[in-house]
Amino acid sequence: KGLGDDFLRHIERTSVLVHCVDAYSEDIASDYLVIREELKKYSKELAGRPEVVLITKIEGLDDEVIAMQADLLKPVLKKSTKE
Repeated sequence: KGLGDDFLRHIERTSVLVHCVDAYSEDIASDYLVIREELKKYSKELAGRPEVVLITKIEGLDDEVIAMQADLLKPVLKKSTKE
């Protein structure tokens, strides 16, 4: 689908990006990387801003599944991302 230029222009006004990644994703790391790549293509400055990454829709999932998704996501996060 893509984020869309209107949306990307809109978020240029933010100082911190918040990524909400679905816990039910079959490939959570790929989902995050697709968004990161779109941000880089649009604006390296925007892609370089601080970010918060949230795993959403965790209610109803057991702690093991949540931890597994987090472990899959961690290696692809920006180095400056803190746990």
